[in-house]
Amino acid sequence: MRRRADEAYQPNTIQPSDSYSKTVMIWGAISVDGVGPLVRINETVDSNVYISILRHWLRRYYPGLYGGGLIFQQDNAPAHRTSAVDEWFEGYGIEVLDWPTKSPDLNIIEGIWSHLKYKFRGRIFRDEDELWRELQKFWRQVGDRFIQNYYRSLPNRMRALIKAKGGYIKY
Repeated sequence: MRRRADEAYQPNTIQPSDSYSKTVMIWGAISVDGVGPLVRINETVDSNVYISILRHWLRRYYPGLYGGGLIFQQDNAPAHRTSAVDEWFEGYGIEVLDWPTKSPDLNIIEGIWSHLKYKFRGRIFRDEDELWRELQKFWRQVGDRFIQNYYRSLPNRMRALIKAKGGYIKY
């Protein structure tokens, strides 16, 4: 369901779930230059699985993170907030953006996930493999311009969030 806190439960804000719904756990990365990897995860994500994903994919797609010029942003999923993950980042000299909890309005990748959910709304997939193929196709079609527009919107998002004193904003 996607609605503002002050909105009533309206039929157009609810997407029913059913036994036909399929799910695939994924990890994706983006930068101002476009999409990076989209990784299918077939196990429960704990700090060890997360570190394994980072170890395998970050250097390949974002070598500038190591020891320097780029800053990594992640959400505050429990597996991301462990001391083991913090130590891994520190060990490779990767600066991680200190990100407040419950702040998806400013997290750029949340806009992409929202767009994906909108595009897939109402679709039924035969199985998880079909869903995965469609996710990959969607990911390859996310254009650089689409992502850059999200980055360019950050100053407006920040101003709106400050004006709303941390409350709901339209983004």
